[in-house]
Amino acid sequence: MVKGRFSGTEETLIALINAFVKAHKIDEALRALMVINSSGFKVAVVTFNVFLGAIVEGKMDFGVVVYVYKEMVKSRVISNVDTLNYLLEALFDRNEVRSALEQYRRMRKKGCEPNSKAFEIVIGGVLARNQVDKAVVILHEMLKLECELDMGFYASIISMFCWENRSSQVISLYKRMKESKIVLDGFVGVLIQCLYIVHRFCGFEKQNEALWFLEDKNVLETRPHNVLLEGYCDAKKFLAAIDLLEKMLERNIANVISWNILLRCFDENAWTRKSFELLGRMTITSFVLDSSTYPALITDKCNLTEYFGAISRGLC
Repeated sequence: MVKGRFSGTEETLIALINAFVKAHKIDEALRALMVINSSGFKVAVVTFNVFLGAIVEGKMDFGVVVYVYKEMVKSRVISNVDTLNYLLEALFDRNEVRSALEQYRRMRKKGCEPNSKAFEIVIGGVLARNQVDKAVVILHEMLKLECELDMGFYASIISMFCWENRSSQVISLYKRMKESKIVLDGFVGVLIQCLYIVHRFCGFEKQNEALWFLEDKNVLETRPHNVLLEGYCDAKKFLAAIDLLEKMLERNIANVISWNILLRCFDENAWTRKSFELLGRMTITSFVLDSSTYPALITDKCNLTEYFGAISRGLC
């Protein structure tokens, strides 16, 4: 059929590739692709993208992704934003963060403007690897571009920033989402609305109203309470902050971030003794200290010229 160059051969082979891909028979699809390319037939970019999508979603070996992309280049098919998005996703799956970010930076040079999916992959990829500051930088780049974002981006990225307790980024994205008239359903949507309302109350120094809102709505999610904890600390309402943490512990909704918020608050306001009392209680209640707990304690001890005290505790 191929040797005879019969009419409709190209369309038949491309349909065959699509059928193999849909049936998850990637090896057979690869052989069909080799036949098409070696015979000089032209494969559209959309077919390559279907191929790449199946490989990436199937978490296949990165070498297969590279092979298909090379075949695409060999055929002089120009990649589009969907092609580059699949490459980005494959690189993050391999934990090749630096290469993925380089690929993201080169997108415009390849004539492709990053879209909502590209930013979801890149920001989500660095957040998943605890590179929050880098994610914030890319988020600001995205906001300057005024890229049109879809529901998938908001649902994924806002919830990830929530996990990192980055209320500023959550509120910024939530405002933009409201302006776009996109509504998130389910748990994520309710959580974001709670965060937004609590943040607004705290911005107007109405922390008690925020607490009433959480209790009235019977909110048992940690993150809105952590935002309120920060609000109390920013307003220097330390006793109210301690009382809130007590309530969170009773309801079993406090996490290590909750403790760190209060520890940082006490350290910044030179409540050294209170910090170590809180640290002791944190240890007793079986909360594991993380990397953000120690710097605040070290800084506090050293700033108060209690260097030797810090050494004796193994902190400095």
